[in-house]
Amino acid sequence: MKRVLKVAPALSDEDFLLGIRRLAGTIEQGGGVSPFGGCGDEFRSSRHFQPGDCARRLDWRALARLDKLLVREFETPKRVPVYIVVDRSASMSLGSGEVTKYALATSLAGALAYAALKKAHPVALLGSDADKLSSPTNSAARIASVIKDLRDFNWRETTTLVRCLSFLTTARLRTSLVIILSDLCDPQLECHLASIAKKHDCIVFHCFDPTQEVLAVRGCYRVREAERLESGVVFGSKLLVDREVAMGLCRKAGAEYLFLSTGARSEPPVRDFLRKRSRRCHGGAI
Repeated sequence: MKRVLKVAPALSDEDFLLGIRRLAGTIEQGGGVSPFGGCGDEFRSSRHFQPGDCARRLDWRALARLDKLLVREFETPKRVPVYIVVDRSASMSLGSGEVTKYALATSLAGALAYAALKKAHPVALLGSDADKLSSPTNSAARIASVIKDLRDFNWRETTTLVRCLSFLTTARLRTSLVIILSDLCDPQLECHLASIAKKHDCIVFHCFDPTQEVLAVRGCYRVREAERLESGVVFGSKLLVDREVAMGLCRKAGAEYLFLSTGARSEPPVRDFLRKRSRRCHGGAI
């Protein structure tokens, strides 16, 4: 029999959605340039490289010719499709406090979806299941229905994040913004993340629990793996992906990265991240 956990079980679906909308209003920056926009397809101009710029936009020919780091800027379509992918692997059920990594990812994914809809961007909210992928929509009711489904979490599910990213890579989709909320524990994630970042603009929100810092410094210990229910002795530093490793993985792949901990409020860092992104990307989506 499947073990199913519900995000915020004390709340009704209506109250949960109300909280998601309030969170969307907290992280949403108001009018002006949308932080959900991509880099676009049509070349516009070049400018000097600034810290935080995406490496995939570097003008390598200009570097070879002028010995200067320049970044290519592109015209961005007004309504960039936004794909928001929530990792539903068993490791996301970890939570040392009231909030698990999965609860953090689900709430933030819903808030980002509503914020993107407010900027007139079509949104697809995905539960890392390649068999249930849907096309982007501008319907708030459809997004609300998906959020309700995502509340129910089966902690014995096997990791499907890689399958979902593989589908997004191979499908004939127009250039989009792909937002991934995950703890990045899948060892096969790196190559798929690089493929996504080559074709689409990619943002990774790294969901982390403070317990992982404790586990990473305690050497050898016996654990029971949640997904396959197998036991064994492991080294703590190899068990879960820490912040520096995750940041390096994303930068190497060409994806933007933000670290989020279940032990702290997520709204301030997400809001600051989106504001900085909106200044780098001209037009586009949240």
